Amino acid sequence: MSNSQFMLASYQVPVEKQEAFLEELIATERAYREEALISDSPIFRMVSKIDPEFILEIIEWQSSQALAKAQNSNRVMGHWSRLKDMWKNGGFGAADIPETRVSWALMDALSS
Repeated sequence: MSNSQFMLASYQVPVEKQEAFLEELIATERAYREEALISDSPIFRMVSKIDPEFILEIIEWQSSQALAKAQNSNRVMGHWSRLKDMWKNGGFGAADIPETRVSWALMDALSS
């Protein structure tokens, strides 16, 4: 049995900042991989069709310890700080994403 942990990371980002935000998410993913914090699985990134300011990531961490290690990594914390500078809100519960209030909701893939 795997000890991996899945995390839903949610952000509210003004549409005009999303290109730079996505670039920073990709740089952050590179740091995660280089520090062996996440699995080899892809990170899934989606944007709300109902309110395009809402972005959701699904990340598979190697373990809960890997997430703790990320929180002690100066490199990762630097990326998280740059992301925080661009969002209106981040780290909120998935229930705040508009699609969670409708059945069989679809979200668009967020791509570079």
